[in-house]
Amino acid sequence: MNKLALLQKSLGYRFRNKVLLREALTHSSYANLNNLVSNEQLEFLGDSVVNLIIVSILYSTCYPFFNVGELTRAKSVLVSTDFLAHQARKLRLQDYILINDGEDGEALRENSKILEDTFEALMGAVFLDGGWKNVYKVLFKLVVKDIERIVISKELYQIDAKTTLQILSQKEFNILPEYKVISEEGPEHSKLFTIQVSIAGEVLGKGVGRSKREASKEAAKAALSLLKDGVT
Repeated sequence: MNKLALLQKSLGYRFRNKVLLREALTHSSYANLNNLVSNEQLEFLGDSVVNLIIVSILYSTCYPFFNVGELTRAKSVLVSTDFLAHQARKLRLQDYILINDGEDGEALRENSKILEDTFEALMGAVFLDGGWKNVYKVLFKLVVKDIERIVISKELYQIDAKTTLQILSQKEFNILPEYKVISEEGPEHSKLFTIQVSIAGEVLGKGVGRSKREASKEAAKAALSLLKDGVT
């Protein structure tokens, strides 16, 4: 059994148009070097497809047992980078991605954002190849157990700091937090980023990390701590 056949077996879906499947697995770095179409457009489509279907599964699984606020918090977890990258790893997409590895091949293949984008591109490809019904079947099979686990264990309340701050900011101020890189230090392969987060122009926290993502999370944690103490 070849690799693409194995992936389709894991998905529980067989593509009629194999070109779509290969395109979904083609990272822009590889596409640019080999004059191919990357998965960026499929990822753009798949982002909306995944969001709608996961919300639909969440609604049918949890309603009327949770109110809108609880459903919103659960949705934040279920469409997050970490959750979708987890689904990608269940399919072992890191073994199938066509990417210009260079020296960082293993790290790039395990990068959560790249895995999320590839997963969304794959769902976009399933949608174009087989329609909503088939995407729903694939996603339901993949995520329903995780949704049940999250709901039963109340993990839906354990949202990361950036998501929590976003929900709070939208609720209290009707705007999103703004993140800004204020410094980058160190060599290219080992930079240290400092990021500040503000709401309505007021700086509420700063964070430091080896990646912008890590630094922004730390900034969000600092902002939440400040808001929790009632300082604005």
